[in-house]
Amino acid sequence: MEEKEIVIENWIKPPKIIKYQNATLNSFTEELLVCSFNLPEKYAKNPFYINGREILKKEEMFWGKRFFYYNRFYSLREYYSKDNRLTAYYIDVCLPPLMKKNEVFIVDLKIDFWVMPDKVEFIILDEDELAEAIEKNLFFKEEIESCFDTVDFIKNKLNNKKFDDIFSNYKTSTYKEWKRYKEFYE
Repeated sequence: MEEKEIVIENWIKPPKIIKYQNATLNSFTEELLVCSFNLPEKYAKNPFYINGREILKKEEMFWGKRFFYYNRFYSLREYYSKDNRLTAYYIDVCLPPLMKKNEVFIVDLKIDFWVMPDKVEFIILDEDELAEAIEKNLFFKEEIESCFDTVDFIKNKLNNKKFDDIFSNYKTSTYKEWKRYKEFYE
């Protein structure tokens, strides 16, 4: 059996970088990197709660698939149960990533969307983290503007029941347009 390649995810969360090395490569093109990962036992073996509300039952968040889009202001995670049922979507608002076949650098703009499998019900997460980061001047002005634009775009699509349009009908950019990435490619 062929061993799968590990994908190193470098999440730039100002003022720090968090490195994850638990994903394996599914596919890679110039536009899209897809990887899979197993969730830690604390998620896989227990119910999952958001704001005190049980969102998923035990073993409904067992493994996931991540989609990094070369020129988009978000990445997508799909969560799956132990029996391989799609149980949720998770959209990370971020800057377009710097992608290589086995490594990704991505600036996390703090706000996330938890979207139920019906693609209608959603919860916005981590607004408090963004407010704190803005207060501490951890982001450049252009990054904050991009974050708010992207959040408005995604909320509009979700409120109008157009989840799938999120992934095709939004402005594009590349990592080279963002000064935060310069140290990683120069």
